[in-house]
Amino acid sequence: MNTADSLTSGSLQALAHGVLASLPPALFILAAASVLSDILPGIPFAAPTFLAALFAAAAAAPALTALFRGERGGRIAGTRAMFLSLLAMYALHVSFAPGPWALRLLPSAGLLASAGAFALQWFLSERIFSFLFDREALITDVGSRGGESMYHAAREDGSLMIDAARGLAEARGILTGLAAGLVFLLILPLAAGGKPSARTLLLGGAFFAVSEFEKALFRLYREEFSLAALGLREAFSHAARNVLPVLFVFVLALSAAAFFPSGRALIPMGWLFSLLARLSARFAQGQY
Repeated sequence: MNTADSLTSGSLQALAHGVLASLPPALFILAAASVLSDILPGIPFAAPTFLAALFAAAAAAPALTALFRGERGGRIAGTRAMFLSLLAMYALHVSFAPGPWALRLLPSAGLLASAGAFALQWFLSERIFSFLFDREALITDVGSRGGESMYHAAREDGSLMIDAARGLAEARGILTGLAAGLVFLLILPLAAGGKPSARTLLLGGAFFAVSEFEKALFRLYREEFSLAALGLREAFSHAARNVLPVLFVFVLALSAAAFFPSGRALIPMGWLFSLLARLSARFAQGQY
């Protein structure tokens, strides 16, 4: 693999890891905001400033984590960047919010919600991405090799491989914790005598689907390390070969849901029961 191919592959890996790190926290925060809006209808769901702050953190946290990774005090620099971003949000609020200056200096409820979403998204994305970064470093050092060369390189990078495997386990733990928290939040509307809205169920379902997909993917990533230790050149394409068919089915299901929506099932249950009854009658009459 030449230098250009290595850079391209590394960039794609970093982009994929950034998406994996940012998507579950964003869906969790949106679902939690939707639950809060269900319980307190006076609170609007996902104001434009809230969404802007959320997606800014989702994009910036992995990028700055990758930028500062390996530098002395890199984590502190990333945390400093987060607090500077929060100060910038406050400065924009003071500068452009309507009303007299004295009131502008007080943070509004919308600003506090946006700042909280920004900080939580940043923290979770940074943690998950930092766990995935060890795998990225391992691929850079070992992935282009094969056979005996890969075997020895994997042995030499044994401590990095252990750190990467431990990081993947911790990333799965974060996703499990978020799932447990969302289950608790989804119970709150029921406890208040209502029920979750369709928007909440959609966002919650999207979170659980993405979370379970990523946890399964992280297990495949750990299997890659075992294959690399055996010197198999295809080790780091193992996950892709297993994931692509799943993604194909997922996209196909989404397309079917998008293009064939209706209040009537494509295959009504009554038709299915009728078919089973006819088949049972034929079996009873000895026609098969």
